[in-house]
Amino acid sequence: LGQHSGMWRPTLLARLASRRPFLAKGVSTGRRRVSAGLAMGGLAGLGGLAFGFSPAVGWWLGCASAEGSAGQFGDFEDDIASKLELHVRTRDDDSQHFIRGFLSRPGGIEKIRYYYDPNDKTHVACVIEMGDAVCGWPGVAHGGLSAAILDDVIGGTMWLVSGGNGGLTANLQIDYRAPVMLPKKLLVKSWLVNQERRKVYIGASIEDGNGKLFCEAKALMIRPRKPPSNKVDPSGFW
Repeated sequence: LGQHSGMWRPTLLARLASRRPFLAKGVSTGRRRVSAGLAMGGLAGLGGLAFGFSPAVGWWLGCASAEGSAGQFGDFEDDIASKLELHVRTRDDDSQHFIRGFLSRPGGIEKIRYYYDPNDKTHVACVIEMGDAVCGWPGVAHGGLSAAILDDVIGGTMWLVSGGNGGLTANLQIDYRAPVMLPKKLLVKSWLVNQERRKVYIGASIEDGNGKLFCEAKALMIRPRKPPSNKVDPSGFW
């Protein structure tokens, strides 16, 4: 798995213009099933706040064993599954959810799995298999889709940190480092950075699982003044 660094090289649009046309889009086949999910933190109009921090490095190392056997995926996900636990959803109806409902279809988010450490509920690793029908530029994932996915996975860490009470997104700052060519299997990570009373700072990134960074983000989440009457999951997860 790739590690984070405090310094990144900016990706310029001019670099794309100088390259040859995008390759023909791949065709995704097979039986598609969304196997897990996550309740996303809602947006709140609290204004933009600037803050900085250094992302965590290798936070999944030495975590609890995952459900299932390693080697079943044949790629970077085997390493994640061997160290983290696969979250099993307890809710069946995601029809009104933007990520797990509207976007979860052939050509969109075709498969999604969430991993976490039940002994250290401060981070989430999400594996997403993306189709090629959610583009901005031909063959390139829409930037708004990347933002929605980051917000969704950041919300997962917020649910863990808050014990299932959740929180609202006050600020989400994203740096796009490289285009996401589709279709592609992605690794989305989010981790707790700091807490100050109701303020919770969370970092996140989207990678290819082998060290290539596509975008990174930092978010300010706000704990609700009153916890929800019904938690999404009695275990405190989403």
